[in-house]
Amino acid sequence: MAAALDTATLNSWRRDRGGMGLPAGGRDNVDRLNRKSAGRGLALSILLSLGALSVVFLLVPDREAALRSLRTFDPGKLGTCAALMAGAWFSDSCRLYLLTHGVGKPVPLRTAVKAVLAGNFLTLVTPFLAGGAPVVAYTVKRGRMRWGEATAVVVGGGIVAQAALVILAIWAAAALEALGFKTGWERVFRFVVPAYALGLAGFSALALRADVVEDWVKAVVKRCGRRTLAVVSGKFIRILRDFAGSLRLLASENVAHVVGALAFGLAYFVLLFAIGPVVLSGLGVEYAWREVFALQILVYVFTGVTPTPGGSGTAELGTFVVFSHLAPIHTIGAFLVVWRLCTFYFSLLTGGVAFAIVLRDILSES
Repeated sequence: MAAALDTATLNSWRRDRGGMGLPAGGRDNVDRLNRKSAGRGLALSILLSLGALSVVFLLVPDREAALRSLRTFDPGKLGTCAALMAGAWFSDSCRLYLLTHGVGKPVPLRTAVKAVLAGNFLTLVTPFLAGGAPVVAYTVKRGRMRWGEATAVVVGGGIVAQAALVILAIWAAAALEALGFKTGWERVFRFVVPAYALGLAGFSALALRADVVEDWVKAVVKRCGRRTLAVVSGKFIRILRDFAGSLRLLASENVAHVVGALAFGLAYFVLLFAIGPVVLSGLGVEYAWREVFALQILVYVFTGVTPTPGGSGTAELGTFVVFSHLAPIHTIGAFLVVWRLCTFYFSLLTGGVAFAIVLRDILSES
């Protein structure tokens, strides 16, 4: 996927210099590469998810009871879950939309929605939390942004989203403590959340000091003395300066846009994590909603750093282990099926459509 986007970037540079795009044969190769890469990741992600669900049902002593729980699930709750998921996507799109305004290159809200959905799809089919970042950058750049500005929006947006997650993780740790949650999993927050926050602060500081990277690149080029490397590094430095300038604009002059984006980031996670309590209520389970909400944050943090596409496999198994004390095992098995249907498969479907549209845009410009 990255190779295809690099080709799109190269074509953009060529057009900026008055050059030509890819020939028809090259465009066909890009098309095949994108479809093959996305298809392989999609297949692996679904197989891991289905495999984990199969393991869960093998661990359920009374599988007939699990199936009965599924049959008695309130179908009206599916509509509520779909509305929550749609609201989460809209909030995430508003986060991106505000940040494009913050760098002075606003995109239409519909473009932000398309970018977020396509980016979510790639995140679910690649083994990296930031797997969808390149396609988001490409989508917002299609307006009048330069690559450095688009990258600053994506990186800044990622920092804001992860800051929102850290805030919620701190709340979750306090909530589990107040509820007297004593299964041992709550201890993870004591180590993971501070480490996560420190890592995010370090990354943010590095992103704001892009001038250090520029000095390093210049030193390498000077030492090597190769003309080709000098040309390539010159383009990279121009992108880097746009990136640094846009981030400084967000961090100094347009802080209000960042604060608004943070609020929408919090709204995204709140709506996403509200799906779990709704699913349990549809199964007729009595629960402390704060506990369910907080435990989802714990699972989300872990699945975000696992090397499987979209956290597939680890999300199902991790949720099964962490949630097993909330209700009978067979009920948790049924919960996993409905929960992943709403938070994973629904995202694959809508995101896949958005990604197909973005891919068509890439190929039309090649």
